[in-house]
Amino acid sequence: MSLEYIKIPTSSNVISLGNTGMRVKDPRLTYFKILESLKEFRKFNKDWKEKDQKEFVGYLSEFINFNEEAVLGSAKDVRLKVAFLSQLGLVDAKKVITHRGKELLELSNQNNDTQEFNIGYDSFLYIKQFLKFQEKEWTIFPLLSLIYCCLEFENNLPNDVFSFVWPISSSKEELISNIMKYKETKNYKEVISLSSERYVLDVKKNIKTFLQSHNTFDSSDAFNEMMYANLPHGRGPGFKPKVLTLYQDFKYYWSHKNRWPDEEKIRFINKKLKSRYRCLCASTADLYQTTLFSQTDFSKNADWNSLVNHFEQIDLISSKDESEFILNFHILFMYIKKYTICEEYRDLNMRQLDLTELFIVEHDTISLDILFNYFFDSVKDKLLDELPLPKKEYKAKLIANHLNLGDVYSFLNLDRQALMSKILACEPEAKRFTSLKDFGKQKKENRLKKLVAKVFSPQRIITLLELMSPRQDDQIREEIEKWYNKSYEASIPALFEYILTLSFYLIFEKSFKIGEALNAKLDANLLPKSHAPGGGADIEIKTKNKHYLIEATLSDNNNQKQMEAEPVPRHLAHYIKKNSIVDTVAIFVAPKLDPNNLVVLRNYIFSNWYNSKGDSIAESMNILPLTIHNIIYLLKKKPNFEELENRIDKVLKSAEKDGKIWYESVVNKEFS
Repeated sequence: MSLEYIKIPTSSNVISLGNTGMRVKDPRLTYFKILESLKEFRKFNKDWKEKDQKEFVGYLSEFINFNEEAVLGSAKDVRLKVAFLSQLGLVDAKKVITHRGKELLELSNQNNDTQEFNIGYDSFLYIKQFLKFQEKEWTIFPLLSLIYCCLEFENNLPNDVFSFVWPISSSKEELISNIMKYKETKNYKEVISLSSERYVLDVKKNIKTFLQSHNTFDSSDAFNEMMYANLPHGRGPGFKPKVLTLYQDFKYYWSHKNRWPDEEKIRFINKKLKSRYRCLCASTADLYQTTLFSQTDFSKNADWNSLVNHFEQIDLISSKDESEFILNFHILFMYIKKYTICEEYRDLNMRQLDLTELFIVEHDTISLDILFNYFFDSVKDKLLDELPLPKKEYKAKLIANHLNLGDVYSFLNLDRQALMSKILACEPEAKRFTSLKDFGKQKKENRLKKLVAKVFSPQRIITLLELMSPRQDDQIREEIEKWYNKSYEASIPALFEYILTLSFYLIFEKSFKIGEALNAKLDANLLPKSHAPGGGADIEIKTKNKHYLIEATLSDNNNQKQMEAEPVPRHLAHYIKKNSIVDTVAIFVAPKLDPNNLVVLRNYIFSNWYNSKGDSIAESMNILPLTIHNIIYLLKKKPNFEELENRIDKVLKSAEKDGKIWYESVVNKEFS
C-alpha cells in the first residue's frame, strides 16, 4: 500500500535570468537580431506552432547556431532562445513583438547617445524591464535584491555573494539572514548549507510516516518510494536508482566504520565512493570530492588520514542513527544540487545583467556604477518591500510603457537636486559639473584613463591589432580575459573600433577624451558592446585643430568596396554639414585595402557629395586610408602630434589622383 508523503519540490529556488539554452556570447546583439527577424517573420506568419518555429530558424541561422541534434531539433532550440524575451516583456506569449520590443529595436540604433545616467538608451530600457521581472516563488524582486546586496557590502559585493548567496535568497527575511551569515563566517558554503535545510521538517515527517508502517529502513520498494519523495531532481527515471545505490554505499560505510581498519576504509572509498559525483547532481568531481573528503587527491601519496577523518566528521557519516542518516543524506543532496545550479547560472545571470550597464565587475567584486550607487543608496530601505504582482497584473505591467524608473516603482522617482546634494557631500569635485550626466561622464573618463594605463598598454594594443589580421578571435578573447580578468562577449568588429580609439588616443598624445569618442559604445566595465549596424561614423574624435572620423572594417576582400565606398564619404559629408566643421578628416582603417575602394575614396578630395535632392552638402572631403600595419607603425614610432598632423596634411594635399597609386607611393611610404 502506497503511503502519503510530502513530496519535496524539484524547483531549486535559485534565480535564473533566462535559461541555459539561451546562453549566447553576445546577448545584446543576439536579442536585437532575434527581435528584428521576428518582426519580419510576423509580417506573413501569425502562428507559433512547431512548423512555424522551424521556419523561423531560417531567419536566424546566419548568426545563431542551433542545436539540430536536440530531441526536438531546431524548433526546440528556437523556443529556448525566444523564451527569455517573453520573460522580459519584449515579446508576448504568442511570440509577437510587444511595444517594449519595438522600442528596443528603435533604441538599439541610437549608438552615439546616452541618457541621464550616462548609459545607452537600450540599456536603460533593459533596467526597467529587469526591475519589473519577478521570479516564481520569490517574494522579492531579483534586481532590487541584488542592488540591496551591493549596498549592504558598501558597494563592493564579493563575487561569492553574487554567485551563491543572492541567487538562493528568495525572500526579504532569507536575504537579510543569509547576508548576516556570510558576514559572520565569510563562508558562502555555510550559507548554501543552511539554505539546503529548507525542507528538513518535511523530510522528518516523511520518515515518521514510513516508520508508522515499517519497523526498519530496509531497501524495499516502500523505502525507495519514501526516499524518492525526499530527493527531488527533475531528471529522468534512470537517475533515481543511481542516487539510491550511492545512498546504500554511504550507509554501508557508515554502518561499518567502527569495525573496519583504515586499509578497508581506503579501499572502499577508492572503489565505491570517490568518483560518484554524478549520482548527486554535482557538476564536477571537485565539488563532490572536496565536500566529502576535503581534497581531490586519491593517490597512494595522498594524506589518507586527513581524508578519512574529514569524511567521518561530515554530518552524514557522523549521524547518530538511521533516521538522522536519511535526513543528512537529503541535506547533502540538496546542498550539492543547489551549489551546482548556482555555478551553472552564475555566468548566465551576469551576461544578462550586463545588458543593464548597472554593474561593474572588477577582480573578485561587483559594484554599482557611481551614479546608480548614490541613487539607490538613498532608497535602500525600500528595495525589499515591493511585493510581486498576481500573474495577470504582472504580465500587464511587464509590457507597459514606463518612461522613468519612478514609473516602475514610485519610490524610484529621481529627485535630481537631492541626488546632486548627496553626491556633492561625498564628491567635492562634482561642483564643477552642471548635471548628473556630465559628472558621470568625467568619472567614466577617469576610469578609462586608468584602464589604458593599467591594461591597454601600447604593446598590448599592438598584440591585439596583430591578432586581427588574420583574425584569431579566440586568442583575442583569451588575451583580454587574461589582462582584464573579465571575459569579452561582444563582437570582434566592435572591439576593433575600440582598440583603434585607444590607439589614436596614444598616437594623438592623449589630446581628446576617450569617452566622448566612444560615447554609448561602452558597457559598465568599459569594454565595447556590440551595436546595431548603420548610423553615423564608427568613432568621432575632436582635437584642438581638427575633427577626425575613424571608419573601421575587418573586411579585406572584394566586399570592402561594396561595404565601405558609400558609407565612409556619406558619414563624413553629413558630419561636416551637421557640425559646420570643414577641417574634418575621415581615417579609414582596414587589415588590407582594396585597390578599387582606394580609388573611390581618394576621388572625394576632388569631388562634391550630393544629397538625395541633388544638392551639394560637402566638397573636397579628406579621406585617409590606413592599414593595421600603418597603425602599428605609428604606435611604435610615437611621432609628435603636431608633426603627425603636418604629415597627414602633406599626404592629403598630394597631387596624385589615382587612389591605389596614391596610397602605395605616398601614404604607405609616410606611415611605414
